[in-house]
Amino acid sequence: MEIKLYGVRGSIPTPATNDFDTRMYGGNTTCLEVIADSGDEYILDAGSGIRVLGNELMKKEFGKGQGKAKVLLSHIHWDHIHGWPFFVPAYIPGNEFEIYGGRKSDEKLEEALKEQGICSITQAAFEKQQSKYVFPIRLNQMPSTIEFYDLDEGYTINNGLRVGYTELNHPDGVYSYKLEEKEKTFIYATDTEHDGEIKGEKFGSMDKKLIKWIKGADILYYDGQYAPEEYNPEQYGLKGMPKIGWGHSTYEKGVEIAIEANVKTLVLGHHDPAHDDNYLDNLEKRAQTYMKEKLRELGRVESEIEVILAKEGMSLSL
Repeated sequence: MEIKLYGVRGSIPTPATNDFDTRMYGGNTTCLEVIADSGDEYILDAGSGIRVLGNELMKKEFGKGQGKAKVLLSHIHWDHIHGWPFFVPAYIPGNEFEIYGGRKSDEKLEEALKEQGICSITQAAFEKQQSKYVFPIRLNQMPSTIEFYDLDEGYTINNGLRVGYTELNHPDGVYSYKLEEKEKTFIYATDTEHDGEIKGEKFGSMDKKLIKWIKGADILYYDGQYAPEEYNPEQYGLKGMPKIGWGHSTYEKGVEIAIEANVKTLVLGHHDPAHDDNYLDNLEKRAQTYMKEKLRELGRVESEIEVILAKEGMSLSL
């Protein structure tokens, strides 16, 4: 299993400027590529990074109209789908895309969508962002074959790669994906918020669900958008807007969860658009120091769990 990161920024694309450098960690919003040992293509989220991925795919069978890929969406907030209209392979006849998203709508809304020939809330979101007066090309005008599927919690198996999905903690819902192949496990858990802290507990019910879900994983990609003092300024005697309830987490909680679940490598992503390369360099050092401290407190080897910040262009192999 090969994993490549094409977008690791959260909320909005963040290009570099003269006094705000983002070239090291990247400014594109979330998009990861997973290539199974079979060669099957999986795309995790369709933020602006999918445009760059699309350019790479055009050098392969997708450029000939012979490509197939499954697009696994964590959720349909705009920063996770707004790259799709700029994904060149979707404009090539013959290419096939299956887009999977969570089922988060009530019966009345589902009926209303069906009357419009729309099979899911995910399809509705994609069509709306390419509707008249918003984008010049409608979704149904893209010449490739595009099909939408809803998800419930569970597993599917494709050519030896097992894909699991479970719901985590984010406004309007979010799915984490578990990709397993040849006894190796990659967990994608972006846009999720720890829930123990606000209850005065080390781990809340959703934290415990996540820990069980990721137990023993080789790589955990986790939302580390905020520093602890950004998430809850008052706790640190600071003034500022708290981020509690916004659906994102911190490096400290990522470290604690990774230790509790005995994962091998923690990759922190979904970087805040207010964080430039210098800030993220420092955040990575803080995360690594915190990991060593917590492992040492438990009498474990400091190097037992690796923690790194996600960088655009980074490749990971399992």
